[in-house]
Amino acid sequence: MPKKPPKRIKRKGRRPRGVADWSGPAKKHGPFGIFSNVRLFYIIGIIIMVGGTAMGFGGTRLCGNNNANRVATVTPESVGTETATPAPGEITPTATVEQVKQWAAPPEMSIDPAKTYTATITTNKGVIEAQLFAADAPNTVNNFVFLAQQHFFDSLPFYYVDPGYFAATGDPAGNGKGGPGYELTDEPNAHAFDVGSLGMFAGETDSMRSGSRFFIVLNPSRLDATNFWPFGEVKSGLSVLQSLVEGDTVTSVEIQVQ
Repeated sequence: MPKKPPKRIKRKGRRPRGVADWSGPAKKHGPFGIFSNVRLFYIIGIIIMVGGTAMGFGGTRLCGNNNANRVATVTPESVGTETATPAPGEITPTATVEQVKQWAAPPEMSIDPAKTYTATITTNKGVIEAQLFAADAPNTVNNFVFLAQQHFFDSLPFYYVDPGYFAATGDPAGNGKGGPGYELTDEPNAHAFDVGSLGMFAGETDSMRSGSRFFIVLNPSRLDATNFWPFGEVKSGLSVLQSLVEGDTVTSVEIQVQ
């Protein structure tokens, strides 16, 4: 008995012209057959890559600089903290190179006690001229002349001024505790304190004087003259002295010798 011819499978689609053995269009793979069409697959892939790169650049522009948008963190220590405003007597100026000079001992004697020494103390309010007692307080005057020549007093403040007492300067720390690194021995003399007299403060050690802190008297009646001795007196510029307030400064101190 003859075999039956194989059953032909009918497929949709028209047979291409000139093709005798055709069983219908090939089966498509994936949506719209993109996996079956290589060219279409590559084109779609390139479009996706270009679009992703553009979105990346756009996102960077939108986000901006992360550091610029970063919010500052407030620590507990910074909350409610206020800086106290110092009183005029507590002002501590920034010391210059000359003002922070330190020495291990007082300077050697270099003045001539037989000559006349005048100190021109220039302040922001004006000029004060004082005669120094070189013959009666030679060590103190020698030290004052040395520091002036070293520009130690330049730009120092009047850290204490009481119109009914005295004006004080010569302290690089600006608080009544600074100095040149040494102290002076007491130097008693017969001069009495008067308005405009210059004196050295007591040192940290008994029977010693401060190495640089000096005062100019405005009211001698309040001064205990038994513990202090003048080393000079104001000859001109008393009105400038009386106009000083705490925070005023010494611009310079120059020494003239005759």
